Amino acid sequence: MKTAAIICELNPAHNGHKYIFDEVKRRSGADYVIALMSGSYVQRGEPALIDKYLRTKMALKLGADLVLELPSPFSFQSAREFAMAGVRLAEATDIIDVLGFGAEFPLSAPEAQDMSETYCGESSSACDKENALPMAPKDGYDSLHDDSSNEKCLTAYFSEKLKTAAEILLTEPEEFKTALRAALKEGLSYPKASELALKACGIEEASLISSPNNILAREYLRALLITKKKKNNFKIPSISTFGSNVDNSLKNISDDLEAYEAKYFGNLSTTDEALNKRGHKSINALIIPRIGDGYNEERPKDGRFASATALRKLLLSGASFSEIAPYIPTELYDEYKKLCDANIPLITPDDMSFLLNYRLQVLKNFSMPQTRMENSDGIFDIPRELYARIMDTAGLIMSYSERIELLKAKSYTYTRLSRALLNLALSVSESEVKAKKDAGYAEYIRILGFKKDSAELLSELKKNAKLPIVSNAAANRELLGSSVFYDNIYYSLATKKSCPNEYERQIVII
Repeated sequence: MKTAAIICELNPAHNGHKYIFDEVKRRSGADYVIALMSGSYVQRGEPALIDKYLRTKMALKLGADLVLELPSPFSFQSAREFAMAGVRLAEATDIIDVLGFGAEFPLSAPEAQDMSETYCGESSSACDKENALPMAPKDGYDSLHDDSSNEKCLTAYFSEKLKTAAEILLTEPEEFKTALRAALKEGLSYPKASELALKACGIEEASLISSPNNILAREYLRALLITKKKKNNFKIPSISTFGSNVDNSLKNISDDLEAYEAKYFGNLSTTDEALNKRGHKSINALIIPRIGDGYNEERPKDGRFASATALRKLLLSGASFSEIAPYIPTELYDEYKKLCDANIPLITPDDMSFLLNYRLQVLKNFSMPQTRMENSDGIFDIPRELYARIMDTAGLIMSYSERIELLKAKSYTYTRLSRALLNLALSVSESEVKAKKDAGYAEYIRILGFKKDSAELLSELKKNAKLPIVSNAAANRELLGSSVFYDNIYYSLATKKSCPNEYERQIVII
């Protein structure tokens, strides 16, 4: 039995997701596909537009045979945390052979021919042979693409570049760290600083590799490399502190960054016990070229493949089903008709406004004066300088999105701020996140749904899983811990309509 996995959010599901599900299964030759899906909150740092059980049903209709929930709170953290949690969950099942994901390739770029000739003329790997990340076969291309050798070479070329970037991000050579420090001291955001640092290491395509979807792709590869190297007894070097939590306070930090790293990143080298939870199967990466509109396109441009951002805006604007239908698979028509008829609540970031305003008022009025500006509650991913900026706005009553716009600066992107504010609103603490990291990110395998004809897959999961399997939330209250708190806050956002709490929810079976 061969099994592929896809880390996804489906926020909301569209034709591009259907394409990825189909291509991963076809190119990998998998018998089953497992969706590792974010729950009530997504990586952008906001609540999911649609609740996770409806999105689970959509995933099953798109081609997944089993849907597992990504561990909280990592599903709404930086790309690095998100990817690490997804890969660790995949490893803990010990039945996944291939991890498939999309990436953006400039297949029509003017320099494409030169690139393909260069790559195809002499293929070389940036990684040493012993620790190289295995890639699943690249055969099989959708009819939407030109099935030419030129395109195949380009896909291989840019896949290799992503692998090289992942290796650099893991090993952090001196030229990378030097360039990164310099960029951060100029007040640039981490994504922009890392792009410049990768370029300093000879990756001329750094801007492409730093696009939103490709940031996740390179972090998936990095996470897979960690396991590959650990199993080869390779000592994982310090990741320094230049991850998602970097801000201007780095200007005052000495060259000895171990304490800062331990505080914000936990024990990423992992204990032997944590490693044993990750299974024995070697997971190969399968990179699928994305098609259609870009990640941040707010209006549909492609006739069939709109971005999730554009689709969210259409749904929230009250668009009719006929306006949305071109961008969604026919398998999901029934679900989207219900969404368009307003029978299902849609949750937006601004639905978090009351909770965030309340939390800020509590911190402003009831914290000790000397610690009021120092993140004394230990909220994760909010360094002192950013915490002070946020607290400067605490007296202002405004919407969630308005506060983000007010806080935006050269060193803070919109999504970076959104994640910080979500952590504050949900009281996600540094100590909680560190404990979960030290435990291996995933502490259980939560089943959200499955197909009736996937008995063989479920049997293999039960036989091989390295972590407890949870299908009944009510029977696993202690194990689920804070994730249920996050879910129930999400359900409370739909205040105009009553809804069951997380313990009353049932897994989806179709």
